[in-house]
Amino acid sequence: LTTDHLVAVGASSCQYQWLVVAGWPCQDLSPAGKSAGLQGERSALLHHLVRVIGALQQLQKPLPPGYIIENVPMQFHPNSGIAKHDFGIICDMLGHPTVLDAAQFGSLAHRVRNFWTNLCTPMQLAAATSQVVRPSGRTVQLALGPGREPVQVKAADKPPGMCYGEQALQTVTVHAFT
Repeated sequence: LTTDHLVAVGASSCQYQWLVVAGWPCQDLSPAGKSAGLQGERSALLHHLVRVIGALQQLQKPLPPGYIIENVPMQFHPNSGIAKHDFGIICDMLGHPTVLDAAQFGSLAHRVRNFWTNLCTPMQLAAATSQVVRPSGRTVQLALGPGREPVQVKAADKPPGMCYGEQALQTVTVHAFT
């Protein structure tokens, strides 16, 4: 995707604000994946995503595009090179994320993710999402087939820590980094 492509679809007209909702493959940054970090082949898409957002910002200076970007909470990765170094580089590019758990919003399973946005500050997003009440009775068992059992969580109001360890279990479901 090039600047010419963006211009061809009207990105330079600025009649309305564009919204970029995206993510990049998480396997290189996840403990469940290869843990190759930002040097991994799949992580290269992050740089393309940032380039596209930057091109839109240049084309739409009077009304810059909004963005919402999602990926794994790599700051809890057991590999400090990913948890500290790579996470720091990503925050330098996108700002600080808000950590959200999809189960808080009605998902049948916990799916803890980082969200970056320029639509509000991480503190504002955390404050707004802390008002959400998880619907009662929503369990992963509703989605599992006969004979399948879910993995038990250690605390019903916290995401499972199987990938992120005790540090993630101690983190509130909605958390803003300052």
